Amino acid sequence: IGSGNSGFVYLADPLNDLGKKVAIKIRARARGPHEEMLSARFTESARLHLQLCHPNIAWLHEFIETEHYQAFIIEYLPGGTLSDFMKDLGGRLELNSACLVGVHLCDGLEHMHDIQIIHRDLKPDNVLFADSSELSSVRIADFDVSKNPYTSPQITENGAHVGTLCYTAPEQFN
Repeated sequence: IGSGNSGFVYLADPLNDLGKKVAIKIRARARGPHEEMLSARFTESARLHLQLCHPNIAWLHEFIETEHYQAFIIEYLPGGTLSDFMKDLGGRLELNSACLVGVHLCDGLEHMHDIQIIHRDLKPDNVLFADSSELSSVRIADFDVSKNPYTSPQITENGAHVGTLCYTAPEQFN
């Protein structure tokens, strides 16, 4: 159902009686000079994401690591991304809709910041909806470059850019 810099996302039917579908993000381990850093970043994003429990943050059910791959099992959010939603509306949200989405996103971000987690790649593609007809069902997702400045290991070199360039805060360029 999707892909990104750190892996592919698949839709899966659970093997239990709950009947809820899940998304599985899988990252194949590779040989090479960057594997240790990529593996550490994926593991750290899971460690941080597992600390989060908030209605406006995508629910991470499980993190799995083997010799050959790493994977997240995440709640399936069929409502699509904020990017998709905005494209369907011609690129703009009405003021009331933008405020509703913004308030819920800020609520989720406040929860993250209260426990010292910084997302570092918040953008419309990383904002999803459980139900596209219910704007309050918005969820923050994709914690691949998230960080706790006090407990996260030093994975990124000082001064290195993380996140998506077009959504980088201007002060990061200093």
